[in-house]
Amino acid sequence: VSGPKMAQLICDQLAPVFIAEGDDAAALEAELPAIAEQIARAALGEKFDAAARDMDSDDEVLLYVESLLLMYGAGHLLLKDTPLEMKRNHRYGVVGANGAGKTTLMKEIASHRIVNMPKDLKCVHVDDSKLGLMSKSSLTSLEYVIKMALEIGVTNAGRDTLLAVGFPEKMLDEPVSELSTGWRMRLTIAVSMLKHA
Repeated sequence: VSGPKMAQLICDQLAPVFIAEGDDAAALEAELPAIAEQIARAALGEKFDAAARDMDSDDEVLLYVESLLLMYGAGHLLLKDTPLEMKRNHRYGVVGANGAGKTTLMKEIASHRIVNMPKDLKCVHVDDSKLGLMSKSSLTSLEYVIKMALEIGVTNAGRDTLLAVGFPEKMLDEPVSELSTGWRMRLTIAVSMLKHA
């Protein structure tokens, strides 16, 4: 959160506490933004202005949720009052213990089930659950990506699909079963990219 945004959040939280009805309410209400800024500056120090400079513009923010609530199954709470901000040209990682809600969060984002998420924002959740099964495949990398693409209705997958995710030319004829987990993941990413292109 940028310094000015933090100051606004502080102001919003303090307003009901400090602005009581009475003669001084209007004067205090006018001073509250400056007080909130002083608190935010004290908390962030030099980062207050640095964070504001780093935020090029609100156009760069693709998704912002001030207070995300995420539940799973029969009311199992995963996230509460959690800020979520995603910016253009940034990469994000989701880290947490098993059962913390990483996959649930990614599926919610990929399915556009986050409140205020722009409908034109393209998101891909790459499911790694089939990586183990790929070790039993007798197909080459190229054959595999073509087969998986056909299963999702894409008919133009081929050599360029794999080259786009960093496959060297010499690996196109490698059996999928002999690929490392990292290269299998690249195959999965290539197919996911086709699905959402």
